[in-house]
Amino acid sequence: MSAPLPTPPPPLPPLPRARPPRNGWMFWSLGGLVLLWVVAQYGFVRIPALLVAAGIVLLLVLLAAWYFPRRSPTFRRRWPLLLLLVAPWLTAVLCGPLGFMPTSPDPARQAALQLVQNLAFAAGLFMPLLLLAPMRGARGFTLAVGALNLLAGLIIYSLSTLIIAPGS
Repeated sequence: MSAPLPTPPPPLPPLPRARPPRNGWMFWSLGGLVLLWVVAQYGFVRIPALLVAAGIVLLLVLLAAWYFPRRSPTFRRRWPLLLLLVAPWLTAVLCGPLGFMPTSPDPARQAALQLVQNLAFAAGLFMPLLLLAPMRGARGFTLAVGALNLLAGLIIYSLSTLIIAPGS
């Protein structure tokens, strides 16, 4: 006589479904505020630009908080990579007229300072995109923090450009 067949194991519980995104209003609001800022800069609408910029920063902070990875061990290991996002605008401050490099009326010196500012701004633009690949599990957070850093870099770039070449 043969041995009885073993009983099959009990079925596994169903996997939890992914949380449906409920933050669509943030993206639409952010897009609307950016569009309003651009329209206000051209003078079509009389709205204080500082108020619109504060709304953009607030929405970006809310998006960063929304996308903050709460239970991701890979994110904890890769957290120091986000410090690279600070490097472009820190370079723009330290190597520009707001930092250690004095301005001068010499056109070659002004061109060199402006080149540093342009490269720092370009690095701030592409750095979040380059960090998307290694930041698995925190891509939305990386983009939100990258957008905040890009906004800080834009302010520093604008101020430095006005100091380097007045009237530009």
